[in-house]
Amino acid sequence: MISKSTASECYVYITLPGETKFVTAGKFELSTDRQDIPTGKFVYGRKYLARENAVAIDPLELKLSDNTYETYLLKGIFVSLRDASPD
Repeated sequence: MISKSTASECYVYITLPGETKFVTAGKFELSTDRQDIPTGKFVYGRKYLARENAVAIDPLELKLSDNTYETYLLKGIFVSLRDASPD
């Protein structure tokens, strides 16, 4: 049996305080399972975490860590990433 699963991914960029160029902070993946439940996953990049001036995208929901964060809320999109998307 073939399971129905779709996934989209993108890199998340940030402009750090006191800088003018953006850097890659991590990767976001949005997928749906066979019941069409959207799941969002975010992980910070190793190079980003190694930076002395790295900041959390969201200090409550996406703390600076090498953990993979996961959400089912808001159709799988983290609040901080949803807020940064076009209106």
